[in-house]
Amino acid sequence: MSKFEITKGNPLIMGATVGSDAINFAFAPNSWKEVELLLYKKNSNRVAKRIPFEEKVGNVFCMSVIGIDYKEYDYNFAVDGKVVTDPYAKATVGKKDWGKAPKLVKGAFICGCFDWGKDKKLDIPFDETIMYRLHVRGFTKSKTSKAKNK
Repeated sequence: MSKFEITKGNPLIMGATVGSDAINFAFAPNSWKEVELLLYKKNSNRVAKRIPFEEKVGNVFCMSVIGIDYKEYDYNFAVDGKVVTDPYAKATVGKKDWGKAPKLVKGAFICGCFDWGKDKKLDIPFDETIMYRLHVRGFTKSKTSKAKNK
């Protein structure tokens, strides 16, 4: 198990935010006595590491953890011993089948460091923009969609 270094976190960025050298965690439970970060190795439901939150700003628990390889772990929070999925998680893992209750849903880390290469903004004025909103499952569920994975 690698060593993790805990430093002061940013309470203004909720959830788990992957940075260049650390991951910032900020979480505001409704009520609490004790709050911990739970780290799981990928594809495992066993807790690999528990890290208690020691800093709180207002009602937001926050910390920055150096040494987590975001590609190797998933996470949750424990509030007074009860496992809670991060409501601000950028991705979740553990729910595979619709209509079946999962054993454990965990937050997954997403790195926002994407190399856009030579890509650039489209510079389309807002008043000339057309936006669509679509529920992907509802759209592909129909037999007429001919989608391989509905």
